[in-house]
Amino acid sequence: MAALRALTEQLQADSVPREVVSAVVGICHFARAWGVAPDGMLRGNGLIDDEDAARLEEWIWTISYALSMILDGDAAEAFAEYDHERLW
Repeated sequence: MAALRALTEQLQADSVPREVVSAVVGICHFARAWGVAPDGMLRGNGLIDDEDAARLEEWIWTISYALSMILDGDAAEAFAEYDHERLW
């Protein structure tokens, strides 16, 4: 999230750095495939329990939502829930 915050201005430019978007989408995709999917590497081998998989899914959702909001030009919304949760 700190990296997304630092890159917000670049991600809202007319020309967006493809490598950054690809990296964030890849992080979300592979985290979900390996750690959340029931037949993924971590769950399939009993290396992550249901509680941790649920926490991972929340993080993936938070990251992917933030990226979407940043790309749509709404940085305040991108970090609103994340910043609120950090206060607690």
